[in-house]
Amino acid sequence: MPCFRTLIFLSLCLVLLSCGGDSRTKVAAEEERLFVETYVSLARAIQDHEDDPDSLAAAQKAIFQQAGLDREEYAALAQKLEASPEAWMDIWEQIVKRLEEEQKKEGG
Repeated sequence: MPCFRTLIFLSLCLVLLSCGGDSRTKVAAEEERLFVETYVSLARAIQDHEDDPDSLAAAQKAIFQQAGLDREEYAALAQKLEASPEAWMDIWEQIVKRLEEEQKKEGG
């Protein structure tokens, strides 16, 4: 009987640990999405306002406000995401894909 109780206890612990891992994954996915969206918006702003620094600064400020970040928080998020090389590679693939989609929309 003690082995059965131990088995149930360990199973319960594994379930609880796996649930915690899922929430961390969701947070990381949300952070990745936020980073990609913000990066693509900033890249677009640079392209759209390259001849007007004041307009570019205003556009960047609006992008950060919409994202709920400031420049320092965005830089810290980038640094956090860079800590995982595999995740960072996936993020850059998403960015490249989104920028290519934006370019196709403009050309087509």
